[in-house]
Amino acid sequence: MRHADIKLAEGAARASVSFTQSIMSNDPMEDVARVANLLRWWQLHVFGGAEVWQELVNRAARIGCEALVLTSVICRPIEQKRQEWPFYAVASARRYHQW
Repeated sequence: MRHADIKLAEGAARASVSFTQSIMSNDPMEDVARVANLLRWWQLHVFGGAEVWQELVNRAARIGCEALVLTSVICRPIEQKRQEWPFYAVASARRYHQW
């Protein structure tokens, strides 16, 4: 479907709920930001150098995002058994905070 994120954002605005646009969206965040009465959130998966994600955060701020949803991947050292690796930070950051 073309412009799926714009259509989802329009539905969220009609329902008066927030819409979190993924960093992997096919629609530029600036296009989604044109949806009237939208409670805008934006998901950032931290990758690349600081200049990459800082520019993305700045773009999100310029379009009026009200929240930033951070996604990160935390893996234990390679010598650990694969089944023990935590993959997503929300669950694993608490468990492995001693790093």
